[in-house]
Amino acid sequence: MTPALLIKLLIVGSMFLVVFALGLKVSPGSVLYLFRHERLLLKSVLAMNIIMLALVVEVGLSVSLPLPIKIALGTLAVSPVPPILPFQQEKAGGSPEYSIGLLAASALIFAFDNLDGNHQMLQWTGAGLGARFHGSRPAHRCRTRMSLRP
Repeated sequence: MTPALLIKLLIVGSMFLVVFALGLKVSPGSVLYLFRHERLLLKSVLAMNIIMLALVVEVGLSVSLPLPIKIALGTLAVSPVPPILPFQQEKAGGSPEYSIGLLAASALIFAFDNLDGNHQMLQWTGAGLGARFHGSRPAHRCRTRMSLRP
């Protein structure tokens, strides 16, 4: 096992533990909140995954920013919901059920969108149990590609 793979596994493991600890504190109703409010789920997913990315691409193309700033904006636009968001939103007077439901929906979307990548990671770590994901997309199509060059 290479040091890079070990670091990646430690980061993924720590994120798993943070989300798992959050999951121990919430009720199933709050996890399913957005799945019961389909319109709100659709609006949230569109805002996070499509509109925000399009806005960042538009700003990157129309404003002359240094390349590191464009890369940082693109990274923020495609980054997942942080697991500490429910607590921050509750402090601001928002609904923790919404942010927990958004975290659960984002995790499901990522899990189904990245089936091939998850299978490859299981093979790299030696934890592959012979599971095959038939019909999954090739790894080069699993990631969002964008260019912020003018």
